[in-house]
Amino acid sequence: MLVYTTMKNFQPSPHTTLKRLPERGSFDRDTVNAILDEAFICHVGFAVDGQPFVIPTSYARVGDQLFIHGSAASRMLRSLSKGIPVCVTVTLPLTEVSAKVRTGPPKDDEADHALPVWSGELPLHMLAGMPLADAHTPAHQHLPEYILLYDRRKK
Repeated sequence: MLVYTTMKNFQPSPHTTLKRLPERGSFDRDTVNAILDEAFICHVGFAVDGQPFVIPTSYARVGDQLFIHGSAASRMLRSLSKGIPVCVTVTLPLTEVSAKVRTGPPKDDEADHALPVWSGELPLHMLAGMPLADAHTPAHQHLPEYILLYDRRKK
């Protein structure tokens, strides 16, 4: 968990002062919170013994706290728990893009169909799926409504 401040708006620091096109920057808490609430993947940057690491991981914001996902045994969380400097980067604002998309089954050569290998597709989505209870969750334990209704697409 990282507490990122309780001030109404953020104040520029030597680490966050924008040098190039500073007029595009925003230190408004509502703007920052909207970005944090829309995305769910962040990159956590830190250094251990002079070696830099950047770990992509999921996170959630609750009030002024940013909860970073990870195992308590991971190098990232063990290192962060020591109070070392950390950089958390979340990226959304796309203004111009190009996408190359193809859906459907593989388009294999006819000769490849006879090969003794699995062929198919694995659909990947950046949306939450149906919740799956842990094997140790008691059968009588009901799924909380906040999990059942979870949908980042809601505005």
